[in-house]
Amino acid sequence: MNKHFVERLQMVIEQLRGWRAAWVQPLPERGAFRGKTVPQGDVQMYSLTGRPKAESSCGWSYCEADQFSTILELPPVDSAPAAVKVVAAKETREAQ
Repeated sequence: MNKHFVERLQMVIEQLRGWRAAWVQPLPERGAFRGKTVPQGDVQMYSLTGRPKAESSCGWSYCEADQFSTILELPPVDSAPAAVKVVAAKETREAQ
C-alpha cells in the first residue's frame, strides 16, 4: 500500500464530500474503468464521520493517479466491484 496515495485520496474525499474520512482498508477489486484496468487493491475504503446516511466511501485513481473517483457506499453500492461499475456507468451516461 502506498501511504502517499491513501493520504491523497483521503484528502480528495474530505474536500469533495465535506466530511471527515479515515482509511479502513484496500478492497479486492480488479475491473475496468475508463478503458483501463483498476489494479487489485487500488480501490480504498474510508469510514466517514458526519454523514448520517453513508458510513463509508470508496475511492481510486486512474490516468497516472492524477484523477480520482469517489463514491458513497449507499445502495446499490455495497462492494468494490459495485462501486467501480456504478461510477463507470454514470460517466458513460454523462459522456453520451
